[in-house]
Amino acid sequence: MVKNATLANTPLEDINCNFAEYVKQKKMALSTHMSGNGLPDYAFSMDFEYRKKLDAVPGLFKNLRRCLMPTIQKEYNKYLMSGVKATPAQFSEIYQMGCDCAKILGIGVPNIVVVPSIGGDEFNACSYCVDDQEPLILVTGLMVQRMTPGELKAIIGHECGHTHNNHGIYQTAASYIAMYGVAGLINITGLSQIAGLMTAGVQVLMNMWSRAAEVSADRAAMICCDSLEDAYNANKKLAYGGANISGTVDINLNIDELKKQLEVIENSPYRFNELYDNHPIAVRRVFADLEFSKCETLYSWRPDLKQPGIKLQSRETTDNACKKIVGVAKSKEGR
Repeated sequence: MVKNATLANTPLEDINCNFAEYVKQKKMALSTHMSGNGLPDYAFSMDFEYRKKLDAVPGLFKNLRRCLMPTIQKEYNKYLMSGVKATPAQFSEIYQMGCDCAKILGIGVPNIVVVPSIGGDEFNACSYCVDDQEPLILVTGLMVQRMTPGELKAIIGHECGHTHNNHGIYQTAASYIAMYGVAGLINITGLSQIAGLMTAGVQVLMNMWSRAAEVSADRAAMICCDSLEDAYNANKKLAYGGANISGTVDINLNIDELKKQLEVIENSPYRFNELYDNHPIAVRRVFADLEFSKCETLYSWRPDLKQPGIKLQSRETTDNACKKIVGVAKSKEGR
């Protein structure tokens, strides 16, 4: 133990100030939350299953990584010029949210930039991260305005979850396809080379993975948030745009009504349109959150969130329930 001479004969004398030892202890603590597949223990199993299938597409990951790395850096510079970066001196509360989430998950502190819009959407958030590049989180000003601080922290925790689960390459590709379509990639410098890899089957597979990845990130939001209700409400606001209508109508979650809404969706042939979406619909995400709120893995991260008398279930049970919730087609998504 390295003792600090300036603390001799004080109550702090025996504190270990060795940074290398601190890093070692931190890594050991975080390693207890890692699965054998290299992902955190809370990650949705379908996230890993579909990622393996994407990795098996010849040349897909290699070419995406090569083409997207410079593009992501370009996006960072573009948004840094058009937005305002959160720092200890400006948007300090948002900056601290990023620090808190990063500390809980054990990732690098993200760069958070508040921007007017993202791909034309004024109520949104997203993240960019590739390997050793610094995580970048974009949050629109309208989202900052319409979310409570607790809900905004859940949004930032969700984006930190993408970094924690190594979603960067495929997540960015799925976002570009959603914004521009495969044909649009041809017109983006550096991305025309990967357009030929995006067959209809690969697009559907990437969207299936992306929807599963969003469940993993939503779980990270729950791990990072101050209360589970903040995570539920953040997803709810994503469904209706978060407008300040609480003084006019009742916006509280009604689970029974949401179940009826989901039943209508499940029985509609239009549900197959979701195969081409890279996010699960908001109703599904709320029910997936509710399942994870009963999972023992959540409380291994956040025992302080555990309510008295709650009956816990395993992650396997939780994942099986979530597969039924977020699956669009039985033959496609394991339902």
